[in-house]
Amino acid sequence: MRHLTVRHTPQQNSVAERMNRTIMEKVRCMLSNAKLLKSFWAEAASTACFLINDLYPFPLRKRLHKRYGLVEYQINTESTPQAITKIENRVASSPQYSIAKNRTKREIKPLKKYAEADLVAYALNVAEDIDANQEPSNYSEAISFEDSEKWMFAMQEEMESLHKNRIWDLVKLPKGKKHSWIRALLSIVVMHDLELEQLDVKTAFLHGELEEDIYMQQPEGFIVSEKEDYVCLLRKSLYGLKQSPRQWYKRFDSFMTSRNFKRSSLDSCVYFKKKSDCSFMYLLLYVDDMLIAAKDKGEIRKVKAQLREEFKMKDLGPAKKILGMEILRDRKASKLYLSQKGYIEKVLCRFNMQRAKPVSTPLAAHFRLSSALSPQSDDEIEYMSHVPYSSAVGSLMYVMVCSRPDLSYAVSAVSRYMANPGKEHWKAVQWILRYLRGTTDVCLQFGRTKDGVIGYVDADFAGDLDRRRSLTGYVFTIGGCAIS
Repeated sequence: MRHLTVRHTPQQNSVAERMNRTIMEKVRCMLSNAKLLKSFWAEAASTACFLINDLYPFPLRKRLHKRYGLVEYQINTESTPQAITKIENRVASSPQYSIAKNRTKREIKPLKKYAEADLVAYALNVAEDIDANQEPSNYSEAISFEDSEKWMFAMQEEMESLHKNRIWDLVKLPKGKKHSWIRALLSIVVMHDLELEQLDVKTAFLHGELEEDIYMQQPEGFIVSEKEDYVCLLRKSLYGLKQSPRQWYKRFDSFMTSRNFKRSSLDSCVYFKKKSDCSFMYLLLYVDDMLIAAKDKGEIRKVKAQLREEFKMKDLGPAKKILGMEILRDRKASKLYLSQKGYIEKVLCRFNMQRAKPVSTPLAAHFRLSSALSPQSDDEIEYMSHVPYSSAVGSLMYVMVCSRPDLSYAVSAVSRYMANPGKEHWKAVQWILRYLRGTTDVCLQFGRTKDGVIGYVDADFAGDLDRRRSLTGYVFTIGGCAIS
């Protein structure tokens, strides 16, 4: 039976592996016997390959020597500096060959890979864009909305908060100046029957302290009379500044460490503290949303009180929804459910797939995706320029990393062609959306079992049609529920 191996993967071929070992052994023997430098490694390997290819069975080789006058090859074993120089000169004088040590080394560029954190960040940005499309983007749009009164009330409340926190001073403009960690926590909460509370930080970015002078024009609709030519000199960070997230995190991190909380080495937004009874308290932060988990509700109230003393907080009680994920808990049955039904319905409406025919698999077997399906003609390029491929894949990524690990393989397949997608790639994305259409109510279920962290891994065989590489998949569970 003939066995086929993947291109450029000699490690799958036992015959090739044995031949590589034979060549290397010959190279070492020749260099050792001739007492040559390692710079002649390539020449020794070339000689070994030539000898292996030229070696025939003895009777045949004898006949060939008589018929064609072939001669035997022998390696020069002279090891004096004069002999080595003679060899180098003889090889260098050949017009079709250059000695290995004199050749310029080619530049080997590492493969560009995307870490899981990069994909999550991209997915979160796209997810925020979906919600942002339903909100006004400026003052003019807000006052022209149907609910303009509500928007005006919200703006007035925001301005009052800015003035109360003394975010800026009006001055003359000076011259010369112009989601796997959440699932892990929920598993721990169910396993140990912990209390889970949620908090929201009001105007979180306004708590950061600026380290430089920044000037801003007065907000539209709230310009101070008789000071129209004045500008705002910021005293604290503000939404929209590049420095704001970093300054807010530095302030919050210093507060948490001062309260004997330790920051996780794996995720900078996860804090924990060990209690005297050997139990743990956990605090998770995402921008201005917090989850606090502990065995004792009194300990949670103490932390809430400390946070309220330092920041303006809103107590949301038992956790029900965070980052578009709905949290449903049945403590009697020791079950907790994580669902994104509302977000999925928004995604389907955005890409006009809310009435599509459902399918039963995330990605059908007839999709053989490769870069060869990318646009080739100008008409195809023009057509795909109007298709929201990247936005759709980003939306699917957010669903995948939060509550739907069953989409992992399908989303990884379509995300490879975001730079230059074709019509067939877009059909695959629509197929995934059709799968979501029929599984909107599917959610993650966390239960209480004796199992700790369990990992599973598997791989296909040269499933990548472009590079003929194998694809590896893995899943880690806690309490029987997938967390990564």
